[in-house]
Amino acid sequence: MLLWGLVVAGLGAAMIVAALLVAMRRAEQRTRRSLFRALGVNEETIDRLMDHRGDVVSALDLVRRPARPTDAGRREPQRSALKPEPPERSIGRIRDSG
Repeated sequence: MLLWGLVVAGLGAAMIVAALLVAMRRAEQRTRRSLFRALGVNEETIDRLMDHRGDVVSALDLVRRPARPTDAGRREPQRSALKPEPPERSIGRIRDSG
């Protein structure tokens, strides 16, 4: 009788573990899909990336857009490299202490 109880308990535990694994997989798919949407990837590409089932970084490498080269064949420097932003200035004045 004790053996049957343990068998039933073991099968129940196995069913719970299987249900948790399915729930984890679905949660991961929902999270990946929402991440791709937040990054601005269109729905067709999202469907293809979800079928690919790789990690997110490699999936984003698949859809990364190459930078457009200029007519001279080289990339334009970024604006931040050309003109640094001015430092923040405080609104108040510094008082002389003496």
